[in-house]
Amino acid sequence: MFGELAPDYDRWNRLISWGLDRLWRRKATALLAGCLRVCDLGAGTGDMARALFSQPGFAGEVVAVDPAPALWRTARNRALASAPRCRFAVAEAEHLPLAAGSCDGLMSGFVMRNFFDFDLALRDSARILAPGGVGVFLEMGHPPNPLWARCFEFYFGRVAPFFAGLFAGRPEAYRYLPASLARFPGQADVRRRFLANGFREAEYKEYLGGAIVIYRVTK
Repeated sequence: MFGELAPDYDRWNRLISWGLDRLWRRKATALLAGCLRVCDLGAGTGDMARALFSQPGFAGEVVAVDPAPALWRTARNRALASAPRCRFAVAEAEHLPLAAGSCDGLMSGFVMRNFFDFDLALRDSARILAPGGVGVFLEMGHPPNPLWARCFEFYFGRVAPFFAGLFAGRPEAYRYLPASLARFPGQADVRRRFLANGFREAEYKEYLGGAIVIYRVTK
């Protein structure tokens, strides 16, 4: 499914987020600007990596990992093709092809909802981080305000898939995205599971009334 979406994936992310996804990626990657080696978990088309490379002062390297070869090729063929400090690997989050403690940074953008085994993916993320390493996870969340939650669910669950199907011809893919959020745990539970799977600290900051969340964790 993600392979089929690859050519239009970035464009539709911009449209359904009204362009705000770029702002959230900048906020998330700013927390990693001082890292030397960052794993981009579920790198997709490379949006998070591009945001990190654009951060002032970032001089490290990125290892972009994704299980969908079409997304991986799209990232490689775009702006990241000219980034000498970016390497690519096809792998799942539960089985990262990196040595224990080999990274001091870890990031993901709207990926956690797609893990096959949530806890195993968190444990392997903790495994590749060096002690003191920082992980930043940008993800959709569940707004705590009931009224705003209903409005957001209507937009993300009905309006966005309708227009994606109308203009992109792939309504089933964009119906999957809100369904994945419906199954995803709330912010407090996600924080608890970080702490239960190898991280020493875990905190989060909400944006857009809790519809968007940036988790910052420490090994």
